[in-house]
Amino acid sequence: ETKISFNQMINELKKTNIIFIGEYHDKPDHHKIQLHIIKALHQSKIPIVIGLEMFASEYQNLLNKWVTGDIELKDFLEVYKNNWGYEWDLYKDIFIYARENNIPLIGLNVPRDIPQRVSRHGLSALTAEELKILPSDLQCEIESGISTEILKMVFKSHDKEDFISFCQAQMIWDKTMAKNIIEHLKSNPDNLMIVIAGIGHAFKKGIPYQIRRQSDFIYRVILPEEAHPVRNITNEFADYLIQ
Repeated sequence: ETKISFNQMINELKKTNIIFIGEYHDKPDHHKIQLHIIKALHQSKIPIVIGLEMFASEYQNLLNKWVTGDIELKDFLEVYKNNWGYEWDLYKDIFIYARENNIPLIGLNVPRDIPQRVSRHGLSALTAEELKILPSDLQCEIESGISTEILKMVFKSHDKEDFISFCQAQMIWDKTMAKNIIEHLKSNPDNLMIVIAGIGHAFKKGIPYQIRRQSDFIYRVILPEEAHPVRNITNEFADYLIQ
């Protein structure tokens, strides 16, 4: 591994289309890292947008209203709670910085009850209408033993009974978010999207793998240094580790 400065990393990131910054959702330091990178790129006059795992795409209009100042904080907090189960204070500084600097926020996810039901009961738990809004191929993909180990670790921590159903739920998340990222960038080719998402989605064999299968967009993955659930992180997982 090679150590570089924060500014060197930022200069390298300017040449990409997508930056994934992984997080453990409940770690304040991880969100400070995300904001630090967002600020550095914004101050470099790069046209950035922020892609959010924690918001379903159907809430895009309300995210737009937050950025433009057309929704009050108390009302937006209700929207936030409808989408995400973690404390607002963990993400507050990122949302406020986006609002103060008119940085678009992009909802990337599906309604959260859909993966939850699939994780418990498989794809048969979904209606025909729900299936229509999802990517067509949701078979459980395990690209390598590393992916298997990480998925099984996450699976164990979620205490699910059916690994295949859990894996299908992961596919819903990863493939839907990849699809929404690609669609946004095809419509807005000058933008650089910074995606903030859990480590299990942000590492190279999560959403980035789906991006690589469907597009030629250049991406980089940044993970917090402590994020080594299986073994020491190599470039199979991420491009940068940050303290």
